[in-house]
Amino acid sequence: MYVLGQRLAAGATIRFVILDPELDGSLHQAVLQSFEAPIEFWRDTLKTTETVIEATAKTPNSKGMVAIGYVPYVPSFGLALIDPDQAHGICFVELYQHRSSEPHPTFELRAADDPYWFEFFRDQFDKIWESCRVKTFTQ
Repeated sequence: MYVLGQRLAAGATIRFVILDPELDGSLHQAVLQSFEAPIEFWRDTLKTTETVIEATAKTPNSKGMVAIGYVPYVPSFGLALIDPDQAHGICFVELYQHRSSEPHPTFELRAADDPYWFEFFRDQFDKIWESCRVKTFTQ
């Protein structure tokens, strides 16, 4: 939260994508694709995540913007993009497994080193975002 708060104070736009806790269908997908945990576990975990994001959005002296995109399906991978519009942009890709509690395979792409795959995953983020219900927080 500290680093995100610093970025918000500097004027960053931060977008989070989480599974929509209001859609039982997507929560049921999470149950089927992951370890055995009831829908209530996923809903509670997502509500806690929302609370942390909302607290981050309330960073004092923030000049930035925070948004949550509620995705209606379980994506195949997670993404963290840092400075995606810059030549020094970085993308972390986390591949989701099925029915495993093992660590997820993760790799890093840099815009300058691998522009094709960097743009591929950046475009994937945009496509996921387009399918989201969005909630925006500004100061």
